[in-house]
Amino acid sequence: MEQNEKARYKKWFPFTTYDLDELNNRDIVFCFHHAGGSASVYRKWTLKKEKINFVCVELPGKGTRRKERFIENFEELVGPLVESIINVADDRNILFFGHSMGAAMAFYAAAYMAQNYGREPRKIVVAGRQAPNEVNLVKSNIVLHVERITLWKKNRKYIYLWN
Repeated sequence: MEQNEKARYKKWFPFTTYDLDELNNRDIVFCFHHAGGSASVYRKWTLKKEKINFVCVELPGKGTRRKERFIENFEELVGPLVESIINVADDRNILFFGHSMGAAMAFYAAAYMAQNYGREPRKIVVAGRQAPNEVNLVKSNIVLHVERITLWKKNRKYIYLWN
């Protein structure tokens, strides 16, 4: 992968436990922040060297990417994000953690990844949000497209953390 291409993917992940170029077989936990947050919410998680690599997701218009145009539409956002996840993860295990809006983004990214790349996260851990098949999927002006995430309704590994 060329240096420019690496930089394009890495801008999504400003804080990581281990360098994303490091070839290892550590599981990668991609952490999706809440609507009012940024990748820095999970920065402390990256400071302690563990057996897994915590990778903080930074969305355009937030935190380290605040000079970029903010993208409000999940459909516009999810393609480039998942492409970056796939490219930095290589063949390592992928796990998602998301809180509130980040939980919705994790579900949406997982469905997109399965549909477009034939790959699924090993686990999705969510907090502060109901499952995608539950009632009340509209919060904070975010509309989830249920038809795209229903594949996660059955036989998937969910861990729900309720407030």
